[in-house]
Amino acid sequence: MTREQIIHSLIMAALMSLFMSGVITLVNTSIDAGFIQRWMHAFYIALPMAFIALLVLRPLASLITRAVMRE
Repeated sequence: MTREQIIHSLIMAALMSLFMSGVITLVNTSIDAGFIQRWMHAFYIALPMAFIALLVLRPLASLITRAVMRE
């Protein structure tokens, strides 16, 4: 994996986990005085998981994409 691919994966993981943790926190707790704190806590947990998942699952996603595109 190139340096550019690793940086791209980190940025994608950050954006996706920020968005998803915000939506899930909003749905589960609604907006009140502690919303941002709960959201950032969820993001803090989600970001490393998303980054690891992207690194581990990227080859599988590429394989599935190639298989789908061959059909």
